[in-house]
Parts: sequence; structure tokens; C-alpha cells
Amino acid sequence: MKKCMRILFVVCAILCLASCGKGKPQTEPSVSYVDPAEMLTPEKLEHRDCETLGHVMSLPTCLKKATCYYCGYSEGDYGPHDWTHATCKQRSACTVCGEETGDLADHLFTEASCAGPASCVYCGLTTGSAKAHNFRSATCVSPSMCAVCMQKQGGPLGHTWTKGSCTEDKVCTRCGRRQAAPGHNWTGGSCTEDSVCTVCGAKQPAPGHDFDENGICTKCGKSRSAAAIEEKTRTTEPETEVPTTAAAEIARLQSGNDTLARLLQTAYEQADEALNADSFEQGEQTAKDAASSLADAVTTIAEMREYSAAYPELSAVSDQLVIIRRSIEDASKTKAFYEATFRDNVLKIRKAAYDGQQGLPKLVKAITAAEKAQKASR
Repeated sequence: MKKCMRILFVVCAILCLASCGKGKPQTEPSVSYVDPAEMLTPEKLEHRDCETLGHVMSLPTCLKKATCYYCGYSEGDYGPHDWTHATCKQRSACTVCGEETGDLADHLFTEASCAGPASCVYCGLTTGSAKAHNFRSATCVSPSMCAVCMQKQGGPLGHTWTKGSCTEDKVCTRCGRRQAAPGHNWTGGSCTEDSVCTVCGAKQPAPGHDFDENGICTKCGKSRSAAAIEEKTRTTEPETEVPTTAAAEIARLQSGNDTLARLLQTAYEQADEALNADSFEQGEQTAKDAASSLADAVTTIAEMREYSAAYPELSAVSDQLVIIRRSIEDASKTKAFYEATFRDNVLKIRKAAYDGQQGLPKLVKAITAAEKAQKASR
């Protein structure tokens, strides 16, 4: 009896399971591509039914056919090698199995520069030689510098200032930079006497007295009567003869200084133009003009020394003229230019013009000092 009951129970269970599956369509198992590290866990391998759900195949390599990640089933052919590029040190090799093929490749050279010759990026082999530097022209504040490696050559050219004055800015003839005028430096002066600039000799008219209701000047403290007596005395005093020693020569020296500054600046600009000419033929005449400007400057210095040498008051002016002449005289004698030495000769002329310009401030100072001394002797 018990045996019959067990058989009946099994039959009923089978019928129930069969009825639950009715009406549900059959579908093909899909293949999902996920991280192999996630698929190859013991739990996944234990429960995966590849026959029902389908295989999840890896890509074939040169060592292994396409293989199911779960059950190990493989099919098809082996894959191709994954070759690397050959270099001068290593032949082309497969990244999977390590097999090598072909020959070593040629060297891959970098471009040569002023920092070094061309070199292979793989083995470091060098060939040829380094290139010459590409120096940019120096400026007033920066030295000549290679545009590639930034190596410096020489120093800054320095500013070449125009004369300027107490009220006029100095301007660099090379770069255009301005140096503000310092203004007058007044000294002396009173209510009745002009003030005089110690730098340029300009005069500032006396303002006159400013008397209050008591007849006392609010500026100098003199009484009106005392001021009147002083004024009468001043206007009745005989004028002293102005000494003429070196006076005319000082005026001529100031004019000569302007001419000398112009000639030196012209020589510098002509030499610079010759250096930047496209050919030797184009630069030769400009270089000759630069040497001629220096020669004219030497002549101007000789004339200025004739004015100054005879007067002890102008000895400092004469000495400074000699210094400037020495710095430019040698270069001023250049008459012929040859292509092989052209650049060196023109650089010599330009440097001479620059050195001469550096002596001009001291020359101006000496002339100004002589002018002050001449005025003080009056």
C-alpha cells in the first residue's frame, strides 16, 4: 500500500512540473561578453551550462585557438602573431609568443641642432656634427642670444642717448626708450637776483619783493626803504667788462660737440646697415660711408682741440677730445674692404663709433664745467 502511494506522489509531481512549463516560448541562449576575471570564478564555473546558454569564446592567438572561458571548448584556427616594430636594437617580435622575424631596422635619427649632432632615438648613435648657433642681434638691454639653445654672446649694446637737457627728455637712438628730463637745479637768486641752473646755466627771473602793510618783504625780510637803497646802488654801479677768455671757444665747442655726436651716431647706423646687407656688394659702399663718417669725426675733434688747447680753462675738454679720438682714429683709416674680412672690419668700425659715443657725456660735462667757470669769473 505504501509503495503504491509513493508511486502516485511521483506521478503527480511530474504532471505539476509539466503543466508549469506550458505557454512559455523557447529562446536561444545568448552570449554575454563580460570581464573574463569575473567569469572564471569557481561559483560561475560550477553553475554555467554552456550547452544551454552557449559558449563565451576568447579571441584566438598564435598560441591558442578561440576557447570558451567557462568550459574550455575550443574551435577554429590559431590567430596571427602580434608583431612589434623593428628597431636598430631589436628585430620585430611577437608580443604573445616572443618569436622574432625580419632584420634590424635602420637608425631613427633626430635632427641636428646647435646643442648637438643628430642622434638615434633608440641606441644613441650620433652622426655628423652640431649646427652653428642662430644668434639674434643684441639690443640695448639684452646680449646676442641663440634662438635655439639660448646661449648668450657678448653683452648688451647699451643705450645711445641723445643730448637732452634739463627740460628735454633723452631718447635712445637705437631703441627709442626715453629718459625723463631731470628738471632745473636752481641755485642762488633772491627777490632781485635771478636764480641760475647749475646744470645748464638757464636763468630764472627774480620775482621781486612782496611787501606787507608794514613795508617789510614777506620773502627776504627787507624793508621797503632798504630795498630801494639796494636797488639804487645796484643800478648805478658801473658794469664790469665781461672777460672774453675762452667764451667764444666754449660756444664753438658746444656746436662742435653736436656735430661730433651726429657723426658718431651716423657711423654706427651705417656700420649696422652694412652688417645686415644681403651681399658683400651691397654692404661695401655703406661700410665705406661709415668709415668716412668716422674720419669726419676725427677732423671735427682736431678743430675742437684748436679752440681748447690754448686756454687752461679748457684743458679738461682738450684731454677728453684726445680720448675720444684714440678710440675711433684707427677704424677711421679703413679705406678698402675685402669679402673675407668684411664683417670683422665693419664690426671694428661699429665698435669704434660706439666707444666714441661713450666718451661724449664726459666731454659735455667738461664743456659745461668750463662754461660755469667762465660765467663765475664775470
